[in-house]
Amino acid sequence: MRSFLLAVSLAVALAPAAQAAEIHVISPGFVALGGLKELAEKFSTETGNKIVVDMNGMGLMMGAIKAGGDVVVLPVELMDDVAKQNLVVGGTRQKLARVEIVMIVPKGAKHPDISSVAKTAAAIKSARQVAYSNPFTDEKSQSAMMIHTMLQRPDFQPNNGKPPAKGNAVAGIKEGADLGLQLHSQINDPAVEYVGSLPAELGMHMDGDIAVSTKAADAKVAGEFIAFLKSPASVAYFKSRGLDPR
Repeated sequence: MRSFLLAVSLAVALAPAAQAAEIHVISPGFVALGGLKELAEKFSTETGNKIVVDMNGMGLMMGAIKAGGDVVVLPVELMDDVAKQNLVVGGTRQKLARVEIVMIVPKGAKHPDISSVAKTAAAIKSARQVAYSNPFTDEKSQSAMMIHTMLQRPDFQPNNGKPPAKGNAVAGIKEGADLGLQLHSQINDPAVEYVGSLPAELGMHMDGDIAVSTKAADAKVAGEFIAFLKSPASVAYFKSRGLDPR
């Protein structure tokens, strides 16, 4: 934390003075919909500094980051690329949260046994339809591509994996699918029930990091917002929304 504060202080010294802080946070949906928007509103109310969460699909993230923004939230691999391009302030990068890809079913439906890879594969192969987000849209959802790739594994074939006409696995279940695969932070809907995380051996999770952008108009407030997200109260709220803070 000390090195983080020093990095923010350096960014503040180099940044132009700002009158009223309006901080734009560029974030993928798995964090934005996992409590980030509500915490941004809380910080805004408590400090008077306005936090705006700009939610983008993975296919649009790089363009948005290059165009501007004050705080960047990205999966680890993409944050590595952004750091190499000097688009975030060195020393401000921190781990934020992990989100698991989980199985869901319609409300009231039987919960399949997914306690092992073999049992998970059996549940998927026996399902009438497995709903998940379309990985081939302009948004280029990383989690959807992870699910799509898993469903192509020989031990998971044959299966009837099918993205809904529009939306994610929750929408697919509403359209009639009897099983869905979705990020835990994106299943807040009474029409579905959470079955559980997929077996750890499958590696079906995403880790998100956060950092101050080199384009930040007010690096001090940007750093304060990141510190706020790492506070015990924020960590507890993230957990309640399906994220695992790091």
